[in-house]
Amino acid sequence: MHDISYEILMIFSRMEDYQTNRELLLNINNSPHSYYKISYIVDPKRSELELLVQQNKYLCIIPCTQFTVYKQYGNKYKLNNYMVSQLLENLNLNFWGCGYISSLILHEKNICSYMPLGVEKPQIISRYNYTNSNLLNKSAKYKFPIILEPVYTNNYFSKKNHCVDSFEELQVIISMLFKEESDLEELQLRNKITSTKNIVVTIIGNPPLALTFICEFDLELITGKAVSDNHKYTKLISNSYRIFKEYEFRDFGEFIYSFDVEKDNYFLTHINTTNCLASTVIIAFEQCCSINNIINIFDVFLLVYLIRTKNVDENIEIIKNILFSLPQNIREEIIPFDITKKIFPGYNYKTICNELKNRFLQSDEGNSYEIVQYIKNCMENIPIPQTSKAVYLGNSDTKYDFLSKYESIPECPQDPYKILVDSLQIMNGQMRWHAPSMLYNVNPPVMFNTVAATTISKMYNPNAINKRTSSGFLKMERQIVRQFANLLGWNEDTSAGIFTPGGKYCLTYAIKCGLNRCKYETKEFPVVITSEINHYSIESVCEQLGIGKRCIRISLTEEGTIDFDVFSQTLKECFIRNIPIACIIFSGGNTTHSNVEDIKKGYCILHTMLKQFNITYVPYIYYDLVVCWPWLFFKYYNFTMNKLRINNIVLSKIEKTLKKLAFAYLADGIGVDFHKGGFAPYTCSTFLNKNSNELYSIFNLDTLNSKIIEPNQYSLGNSRNVSDIISAWNIMQSVGIEGFQAYIANMLTVSKIFSDNLVNYGFVILEEKYTYSFATLIWASYPQSELNYDMFICSAEEIIIKNNKYLYALSQYWIQNSEHSYYARFLPNYMTFNNKKIAVISLLPMTFNIDDDEARKMVVRMGRLKKEFDQKYISGIKISFDKMPENVEK
Repeated sequence: MHDISYEILMIFSRMEDYQTNRELLLNINNSPHSYYKISYIVDPKRSELELLVQQNKYLCIIPCTQFTVYKQYGNKYKLNNYMVSQLLENLNLNFWGCGYISSLILHEKNICSYMPLGVEKPQIISRYNYTNSNLLNKSAKYKFPIILEPVYTNNYFSKKNHCVDSFEELQVIISMLFKEESDLEELQLRNKITSTKNIVVTIIGNPPLALTFICEFDLELITGKAVSDNHKYTKLISNSYRIFKEYEFRDFGEFIYSFDVEKDNYFLTHINTTNCLASTVIIAFEQCCSINNIINIFDVFLLVYLIRTKNVDENIEIIKNILFSLPQNIREEIIPFDITKKIFPGYNYKTICNELKNRFLQSDEGNSYEIVQYIKNCMENIPIPQTSKAVYLGNSDTKYDFLSKYESIPECPQDPYKILVDSLQIMNGQMRWHAPSMLYNVNPPVMFNTVAATTISKMYNPNAINKRTSSGFLKMERQIVRQFANLLGWNEDTSAGIFTPGGKYCLTYAIKCGLNRCKYETKEFPVVITSEINHYSIESVCEQLGIGKRCIRISLTEEGTIDFDVFSQTLKECFIRNIPIACIIFSGGNTTHSNVEDIKKGYCILHTMLKQFNITYVPYIYYDLVVCWPWLFFKYYNFTMNKLRINNIVLSKIEKTLKKLAFAYLADGIGVDFHKGGFAPYTCSTFLNKNSNELYSIFNLDTLNSKIIEPNQYSLGNSRNVSDIISAWNIMQSVGIEGFQAYIANMLTVSKIFSDNLVNYGFVILEEKYTYSFATLIWASYPQSELNYDMFICSAEEIIIKNNKYLYALSQYWIQNSEHSYYARFLPNYMTFNNKKIAVISLLPMTFNIDDDEARKMVVRMGRLKKEFDQKYISGIKISFDKMPENVEK
């Protein structure tokens, strides 16, 4: 026998199943524990309880009630005017079970009506309006029998409900109750569930470390039996865990579901967060884990409490002693791995497996809501931006020193929550694309629904390589492809598409389709033809597809688009020299001026040449719409009516772009980036093909006669993330046509304000006339220079270099300003339309967090910061910046 140095206090109430609890306590006193003793108090007054906990140092306090009874009148109780958990928290005491906030919420009278699987919301009948005939007539929607639950004033509580079988009886009982019971405040009226059994889900612990018991009980919750096949009640288990997490329960929760025979459904009818010694809990212990000794049940309660407290090391001896009295399977369910290592140094691989399995979805999905806790931890620990308009998260100067602690791979599993929190330090210095001051690139902020959909899809990890491994995602993908086919004017039955990780993949699909087209007898390698304005990665794709440096770049006109005279001459030379043309790529907008190229004119020139030279194949035409695809939604816009009241100058630019995009149907392939203008997380792109056979036979496989064409037969990869599919679908369906129209109108209006007003602060707007997207390209001469822009571009190289360095320093000064930072994009090698390389600054707003007013304020601040910087520049003050980059890709 050991010296008993620990004491546990239990708090009971006559409102709960006190008779059963009293018998249990007698058993405890007759079989005292070796390491602790249990004392209890019933319905204490506030002063009594305060004095007791102040005079004694309890190892653990277990409230088996939230309310205590002052006096009892039959089935009606007068309550003491305090809540147990609230009082204990006010006294700064830790205790077993749920905290005050959760308990307060759970004792709201209609709580189960607002929870998943909850009963229907009750009708409230007040003593002040029960004579209103219309109010009572509302009860006609209820099917008899009906339950009436009294709610009293003056801190009274009743455990007796009334069941009525007819409307007439309902009126009689309501009148009687309100007349005879002067302190009756209201009645809650609800349907009675026609039930044959109750399912009780009991959670003891703190998920993911918890015991879960599922038992079937009779209607009176007297006799019950354990459920051997938990999968039978997966939905109820998952719902219980969800509530446990969402309402921040602690240590214990018992969820009672009734099966409604008529509605063939389960309803949550009661939640017990206090009475851990309810008979249903005792039966669950007995039948689910063969524990019929009340002392051992208390051991479990005490362990659950001790392992979550801050002073675990102080209590390690009693934890160890209690552990050895419990079955191994219970220890494995509720004891964290770090404690297991301290107590059982000789653990084996099964111990590690039991630890790791809690970090994955359980087979019954009961712990699916655990992901919410991980996300919550992330949101609470993500680096905080220094201001609402800061361009970075947290501190942009961090050296990420925390990584040094993790240089070695740990020997055994570590706390995943701690590791997760530490890992978030890497987000310091991350650009905030949603900040109005972020003007760097075509990176719109992502919508919440896409992040949520992506997270959930990743948790189940489907692979969109075939329908077997991706549920309905391939159908969702094909629906999006059909929508774009209709938007483009293609035949939805004969077109196809595939989601890819980015625009470079789209180019790869397009050029590969073109290579398949142009195979005929010639010693010449195929070429790809495109303009200088198109994406720099085309050469890389050509190399990877084995045609080397066979990309012919066509010069630009003064408008910044392909020179069709040079284009015609290039086609002619290729056809005369018998050089195969694999692919012709037209620009559908870029990150600078987004003056889309005229695909109709290019198409007509090509087909005239094909006929002229009697060419037997048709080069593949790819329209690179990764930036300007949202403009396609203006296909439905009535520019005359101008329903959205878009500024006329902005509207005319939209219309001019649309007139070219209207002929996108002439293209054989299209690329779309949802992570550019579509609010989706990286990466989310789609390659669309007018002729499905060309996509499906991309590797020249014999697939065209197959009845089922699945991505594994034609995709560039066999591991296809579905998050891009569900992200794009959510965006398309939730934003809608007018949503995209409004977004474009807003951002073009912002860029117009930039270009109209920055000229007042010494900036030159480059090619504003030929800029049709959100970017504003600005240039300024260094202070004391007497050169205007026209003079500058004809200047000597040393003048250009000096001005380039000035513009870079100004862009860095904007970023580093602590009061109003602006992250603009510095382009050291911008090619002017007259083929002169100079440095410029690009302002590219992408977020709804900039509107007209904010844009005007930003112009003033940027202008003021330029004036400050120019003064420092003139005075010769050394300002520390990184070395100017030699190249920044557009």
